[in-house]
Amino acid sequence: MKVPTGLTKEEQNYIVRSDYIVRFKKLFSFLLSTAGKEQQYSLLELGCRTGMLIKFLEANGLSNIKCYGVDIEPNFLKNAALLGMTVKECDLNWEKIPFDNDKFDYIVSFELLEHIPFYHKHLSEIKRILRNNGKLLLTTPNIAKLGNRFSFLMGVDIHRVYSLNQKDVHYRMFTMNSIIKLFMLHGFNIAKKSYLISTKSKGIFLPLKHIIPSCGDIIFCVGVKK
Repeated sequence: MKVPTGLTKEEQNYIVRSDYIVRFKKLFSFLLSTAGKEQQYSLLELGCRTGMLIKFLEANGLSNIKCYGVDIEPNFLKNAALLGMTVKECDLNWEKIPFDNDKFDYIVSFELLEHIPFYHKHLSEIKRILRNNGKLLLTTPNIAKLGNRFSFLMGVDIHRVYSLNQKDVHYRMFTMNSIIKLFMLHGFNIAKKSYLISTKSKGIFLPLKHIIPSCGDIIFCVGVKK
């Protein structure tokens, strides 16, 4: 997998602090296995930020995927539009996703579901705008990761609920089992599931995350609309 040139400083910093490379490797591998290069596909990124996904797709030979994006930040959307992403402003916490039914082949949701208070409504919206057999590729922090297990033992709260302006709050965190149940409840078959390990994960406990996958840092799950 190639990292594109021409990333802004903000994008480079975001890649480091967010484990973007770890998540994109999984996304890229799945797209290569399911999206032929002769056909055109549509992909919506929820929480698209500056449209960096386009740069990664083009750098890795997937320029046949038409990218759309939704975000709440107008400055992010302006940058994404300059890259060729079709964008719409939307507060995904409360608003209907502003696209027609049965529009997308793929929807990407990286580290977003935990920030959505009404996640059942959100997943219903995702299913509405996916085509039949369309794929939802989702990552979310694993509440059962190794560090959290030790935090629970010490009585430490691992939810980010301390922001008065509700910015970057984690309303709900998930295990793999709860994500699978949510997907099935909303009419998705499970095509792929795995645990990812953060690039910031170091020390003596790192081997345990390889031995016991459910201790991994990030949940990756692909649901296919029935």
